[in-house]
Amino acid sequence: MSAAASLPGEPKEWEKLSDYRHARLCTEMFFGSRDPHTQTVPEYDATAGLVAVETTWTPAAFTAVREIFDNALDELVKHGQGDRLEIGVNPRTMEVTVTDNGRGVPINFDETEQNYAATVLLSNTKSGRNFGKHRGESRGMNGVGASIVNFCSAYFDLDIDRDRKHFEQRFHEADEHVADPPMIFPATGRKTGTTIRFKLSELVFPRMSLPANFLAARVYEIALCYPSLKVFYNGKRIVVKTVEAALFPERKPISFAINADGFDSRFWLSHDFMKDGSEYVYSLVNAIPVFEGGTHIDAFRRGFYSGMLTGLARESRRRKLAPNRGDMSDGLLIYNITQMTMATFGGQAKMRLINENVAKIIGREMDDPEFFRKVIRDNPEWISAIYRRCEDRTQKKDQADVAKINKAAKRKRVEGLEDACGNDRSKCICFLTEGLSAVSGIIEARNSEIHGALPLSGKPMNVRDVALREIVENEALMKVVNALGLSIGQRANRHTLRYGKVFLTMDADPDGLNITALMVNFFYTLWPELFDPEKPPFINVFETPLIIAVKGKQRKYWYADNYLDFDPDRFTGYDITRAKGLAALKRADWIWVLANPKVIPIVDDGKLADALKLLFDQGKGAADARKEWIGM
Repeated sequence: MSAAASLPGEPKEWEKLSDYRHARLCTEMFFGSRDPHTQTVPEYDATAGLVAVETTWTPAAFTAVREIFDNALDELVKHGQGDRLEIGVNPRTMEVTVTDNGRGVPINFDETEQNYAATVLLSNTKSGRNFGKHRGESRGMNGVGASIVNFCSAYFDLDIDRDRKHFEQRFHEADEHVADPPMIFPATGRKTGTTIRFKLSELVFPRMSLPANFLAARVYEIALCYPSLKVFYNGKRIVVKTVEAALFPERKPISFAINADGFDSRFWLSHDFMKDGSEYVYSLVNAIPVFEGGTHIDAFRRGFYSGMLTGLARESRRRKLAPNRGDMSDGLLIYNITQMTMATFGGQAKMRLINENVAKIIGREMDDPEFFRKVIRDNPEWISAIYRRCEDRTQKKDQADVAKINKAAKRKRVEGLEDACGNDRSKCICFLTEGLSAVSGIIEARNSEIHGALPLSGKPMNVRDVALREIVENEALMKVVNALGLSIGQRANRHTLRYGKVFLTMDADPDGLNITALMVNFFYTLWPELFDPEKPPFINVFETPLIIAVKGKQRKYWYADNYLDFDPDRFTGYDITRAKGLAALKRADWIWVLANPKVIPIVDDGKLADALKLLFDQGKGAADARKEWIGM
């Protein structure tokens, strides 16, 4: 004898369990988890319709109860025998009764098994009626459901009316399964059907939780899926006129039907359903709640969101926004009822559909652009909400990106800035000039304690209705921002700015005037607080002479406001310069204009916003409004 063999009387290192003991010990492999599970599931209210409620239940206990529902439904729906299903649940004792008026489970005595067919079918694993050519049409395809429920129950009673006989048998829990001898009586009339009464064992389910509302909702779903059946729950009939009326009594959902050979699926969608902004998806396959969805749900969501994004492409371009799947799924309910043959589930608990072929069916059926165009046309409020969420999301992301760019930019040296060096920055003036020549003139003549200068690069961007991200990516404007100590997307604090004033210094020609207006638009759009009329002017237009008369050491200047007063006959012997460009100013001229600054302060007089809107709005009708203002 080998050293590993057991001696008589010694405990064995292994054991063989009966089907009964194995089912009670390893219940998870048949019915799923015996630990309480919490998830949001539907309940159904006569007035409000579908209500999503967070519920805790024991998955294995529910699967066991549902197996008996499914057996009755196979008889009524698959085999088409009978039209009545009665379900009773005592929420206090958790005793369950399921009655159908089908043909009744076979009760004949089987010579091979030397037992009654009903006894074999309901108390022996791997026995059933769903192993033939129509196996794929049934809910239970493994021949273990009802018998395992029997094994896991404190008691399991069977009442059958068939062939003008009444069959009764009772099963009990013990160390091994106990079956009372069946009793068979002659019956009058033509009544047929099966009644199963059982109570799940507390020894098998020590943490059993099956809330009454949870079970009532699951029975209600049977009536939703099979409106032609007479479904009763605790003695009261459940009447469902239409799914839409039952689920959405106060709103019209989006609906989508997919039909193929052996596959009939209907989806209902309702936006703004979940107030917490989450997407909620729920599906029934052959009246079985697949709490974890499945391949059909995954395929539908892919096809729906992809089709919607394609359908919105033109509108997205018009709005200059890019909505994503999250913008559409926010608060969205997707409710599905599917009837199909050969439904394959991930495990006996049937929490998820795993048929791969349904993804191809759904993908093919959803390839219809007109459906999505109709959804978009018929749901303008939802579409507006999608774009609002997209805009909010984009702004938040842009603000985060802008904050990073602002922070990084402040550490960089501003190229081209001839900075003032005074410690009292409130007295410092930054000249924003058109071109390098003006900066050169200012630097030669300036008081370096208070005068700084920065040349503008090209024509400034019109920032009206432009995303902040586009602005921070504009190098020319960011030089101005960093030179002044401003931050894109943040209010301006005068006490922390690097300059107390800005002088816009441009050529006195149409281009210069355009650049000045664009810069005022830039500052007002991002920092309107800098134009507060109750505070010292921050943005100023710095004027330079249009006419310079020079004779020896004498220099005389005429500006735009007294330009017409200039009489050349009175200044014979003077060199006359018409200085429309800043480049015409000499060092002596810059010394004079800096010492005698002539500025036009730009403050908000209550009309500034409207003026800038008229000038720079790019929306529909803006060009016509400008033409009318000009008088064209």
